[in-house]
Amino acid sequence: MESDMIRNNLKKIENVYEPVVDFSLFDSKLRNEGISGFMRLRNEAEFLAVSIDSWILYLDELIIVYNDCQDDTESIIQDYINKYPDKIKAFHYIPVVYPQGSELYKHLPSDHFQSLVNYYNFSLSKTTKKWAIKIDGDQVLVKGDKIREKYNQLKIDENNNYVQWLSGVNIIDHKGKLYIPSTARFCNLHGDLWLFRVDKDSIFKKGEEWEFLDLSKRTSLETIFVHYHLKFMKNDYGLSNYELKTNPNSRYYSVYLIFLAMLKLIPLEKIVFQIDMPIVNCEFFGVNRMRDYKKDARAYLSKQGGNFSLKSYIKEFYIYLKFNATISSFLRRFLRKFKH
Repeated sequence: MESDMIRNNLKKIENVYEPVVDFSLFDSKLRNEGISGFMRLRNEAEFLAVSIDSWILYLDELIIVYNDCQDDTESIIQDYINKYPDKIKAFHYIPVVYPQGSELYKHLPSDHFQSLVNYYNFSLSKTTKKWAIKIDGDQVLVKGDKIREKYNQLKIDENNNYVQWLSGVNIIDHKGKLYIPSTARFCNLHGDLWLFRVDKDSIFKKGEEWEFLDLSKRTSLETIFVHYHLKFMKNDYGLSNYELKTNPNSRYYSVYLIFLAMLKLIPLEKIVFQIDMPIVNCEFFGVNRMRDYKKDARAYLSKQGGNFSLKSYIKEFYIYLKFNATISSFLRRFLRKFKH
């Protein structure tokens, strides 16, 4: 009898069949002080638990919205709702959302239920705090104290328009050890993960290939490194949610070809001490395998299909060179300040 009562009182995931976004909820004057984390998930079971564990103590609430999951994502979410019933709220976004780079993403209007833009805005609209952070299910926070420190500084002025960039380090596992990929050392250097005040001008909009949060009216603060990004450590090498088999013309096919072609493995400890990040190992993330990263990733990519276009490849290679030159310049400037 007692166990039945406990089950009946458990907080449940809310199913959302028609996810209309109420933009009036973005008004900061209607929100309580604090930090909301919001996750939009699809097949993130592999690292979701370690990600939530790393963030939850530094957030005032966590909103989780998930879509079209074929793994254990939903059961993990329910476990964490049971564990943190006063802090976590979850929604099952029922309409299937089309991925970045797909033809359907390109043609759907932003407010369509199957649009990635609507999916993101719906997730943000469910937050209730004045400040928010978009969190991926493969981002593991290791410097949460820095975020709270920045928040305490920024919240004092109700009229400020600052946004704090939050950068991370991409890592991969190779033969039981952790490395940084030379082709993508850092993530979020130029936006994508931020601590920002929620307001009517902070909404997601549609770009040519992917969604973006419009923070054009905000003043960006220099980034701080706070998390490890495990996208490339996944069993699927971070590829499956792009659905390359059904989207063979996706730009991400060329992006990953270049990523692997140019990839060199840099030992983790050679980089992270320069940016004040802790050294971790595979066990920290619950990973125990001995894969040969480049060889195994190439084999996986070859099975995904995708149309090779020389024009697309050259375009992405140019973007890669330009981006890496920018990163090198940024890192030199950042390290000079760090040393002082």
